[in-house]
Amino acid sequence: MDKLEDFFNENKDQFDYIDASENDWERLNAKLDNKGKAVAKRRSLAPILAVAASVALILSFALYQFRSQPPTAIKSLTGLDLGMQFPEVALQNPDGETVALSELNAHLVLVDFWASYCMVCNEENCYYFKPLYNEFKDKGFEIYAVSADSSAHSWMNAIQRDQLDWVQVSDLKGFESPIFDAFDVNSLPTNYLLDQEGRIIAKNINVDELENTLYGMFAYK
Repeated sequence: MDKLEDFFNENKDQFDYIDASENDWERLNAKLDNKGKAVAKRRSLAPILAVAASVALILSFALYQFRSQPPTAIKSLTGLDLGMQFPEVALQNPDGETVALSELNAHLVLVDFWASYCMVCNEENCYYFKPLYNEFKDKGFEIYAVSADSSAHSWMNAIQRDQLDWVQVSDLKGFESPIFDAFDVNSLPTNYLLDQEGRIIAKNINVDELENTLYGMFAYK
């Protein structure tokens, strides 16, 4: 019995008990009262701890999602801003020849991302870009059209049907092509207007703005 009592005395902090041999009822009631307050305090903190745990879980999930994004997706979030140098691109035209953007000798270049199945793109090509291109192509204006088509037949048929005379290129991988992530293209049509040095001076420029820019630059040439 002495050994058992010694064991409990040495390890009493590990046990939740009240010494029954204690006859001081005021001290006993105080212990019970303090224990009740401690339980109440823990209960009052429970909602706060639950909210904190939820926030930690959400932040952990968000961090995991961010880290799990492929490099191209992270790059596309950055985008291409005005004043930035437009990256080099070199793709094949319908004749199988590789045409690099940097090879174009022009004062203004409209890099246009389109597709044969895009009705808005076709309308822009026929009714807006074609008249402007025919008027200003000999004065230093060029269009570098990158198709999101995956069918060579559909792509070349649209070019011939609408008689699109400017530079036409594609890798025929559709939106699986890495080029659309690299150039921050999330919808069609998307365009970038570049100056002679290849810097971006406008993004998704509308026809009226493009026309005013072209007339302002080439009116007296």
